[in-house]
Amino acid sequence: MIRTLVFCALAVVLYPGFGTAQSVRSLVNGGNDKYEDRKFADAEIDYRKALEQEHELVEGHFNLGNALYKQGKFDEAVRAYEAARQAARNAIPGRCFDGLVETFPACRERCRD
Repeated sequence: MIRTLVFCALAVVLYPGFGTAQSVRSLVNGGNDKYEDRKFADAEIDYRKALEQEHELVEGHFNLGNALYKQGKFDEAVRAYEAARQAARNAIPGRCFDGLVETFPACRERCRD
């Protein structure tokens, strides 16, 4: 029993990833800081790491699209924006999403399928 406890304690302490994982929120915030500093490639990395942890993160996809756009990666930016739109549709009931689109006329044509 004591061996098992010692082994588990050592495994937790010596595990290379222990204590280094960043939260999704801190990754997005870090990406935002880097984006503001015009470090778009570094911001892209943080947004991608956040999306690895939370695949349906609307803000992550949208911000990733912005970082890609600033780097001139337009095709990838479009895919990120589409992923943000899909994630938003998954997160917001359809009627509410349609209401948001109607509220913002500039988005009306772009947001409709």
